[in-house]
Amino acid sequence: AYGTDAGLSDSDDDGVDDGAEIAAAPLRTHPGYSMSRVPGVDAPRCSLDLSVLGSNGAMAPYSTPFDRSGGDWTVEAYVKLGTDLDGVLVAYDLGGAHQFALRTDAGTPAITFTDSNGALQTLAAAGSIADGNWHYLAAVWNRTAQELTLVVDALIFVRGRNDFGMLPVQPVSGRGTLRLGLGYDDGLLDEVRVWGSARTLADLETRSEEHTSEL
Repeated sequence: AYGTDAGLSDSDDDGVDDGAEIAAAPLRTHPGYSMSRVPGVDAPRCSLDLSVLGSNGAMAPYSTPFDRSGGDWTVEAYVKLGTDLDGVLVAYDLGGAHQFALRTDAGTPAITFTDSNGALQTLAAAGSIADGNWHYLAAVWNRTAQELTLVVDALIFVRGRNDFGMLPVQPVSGRGTLRLGLGYDDGLLDEVRVWGSARTLADLETRSEEHTSEL
């Protein structure tokens, strides 16, 4: 009924046995989802340890489906920074150019992409998230609206059509590699999601509280 693995005592690898999670009253965490929680409860999380990835990060196999061919995209992630505040959390890399790169610079979140003319387009948040807590990040590119949006928890930053110049821009495209956690010596990453559409802010607000069983 809970979708757990009968061969494992802790299906979601969050440090709490399935039986303890199922028997808890009220239900504190779901036995099949490592980041599942109820308001006011800091549930254990099973996350990607950025310290084990090295400077090149982790590469997702068969990354080509992540290529949006210059079209819309949305990238989401939860991050808990350690002492290393500079790096790339999630990126679609085309040999040094990026269709998107969700990153932190001195602990401040930013979203960048290389446009089809080779120029780097950037939108940064207003402050650092290096406070030892988990933070929700999302970035959205809407090609038709020529709008780049960055969400950091409840804060919203927008770069609109007039900020890109006279002519429309679009991110580079082609055969590339989805990479996670480039350049960090420590920290945790979880709930990475890449969408082939420009999600609305209302949708992001709803989905930011939904947690999956896999990174």
